[in-house]
Amino acid sequence: MSEEFQCARGSLPSVAVSFAAPRAIATYKGSLKKFFTAIAFQLQIPTEDENDKSLTVDALKEEILVNCGEDTLLILPEAKRLTTSIRYWLEDAISAGVRVVCFAVANPGRDIFLEMLEIELELPSDRYWILYELAKCLLQIEHL
Repeated sequence: MSEEFQCARGSLPSVAVSFAAPRAIATYKGSLKKFFTAIAFQLQIPTEDENDKSLTVDALKEEILVNCGEDTLLILPEAKRLTTSIRYWLEDAISAGVRVVCFAVANPGRDIFLEMLEIELELPSDRYWILYELAKCLLQIEHL
């Protein structure tokens, strides 16, 4: 692929992400356990130990890191909500080769956000909202 995308900092080579690649979409809503459990579930990573007990948050973080690699993609809408502990964990994930895409209305301008490439997107038209909703439905069907 030779297409390029234009952004505020120049052009970027296009990147193809296979739908077969492990990926997870998660939004932090106040519970670290629910956040990391949602990621583990989508990546088909065990959330219980050999005694059928739920893993602790620290154990979930470690299990996700152990089972993720360069082909893993994490999509994090509303990145401004991410806690400090999640952002530090994301640094470890990025160091392990995990691809991370964060969406935020404004760049928070701290820790991991300072290291990430910033791309300013135009507001989506109604057509794109329809495509977005369709894509969400397709992802849900794929997990059934």
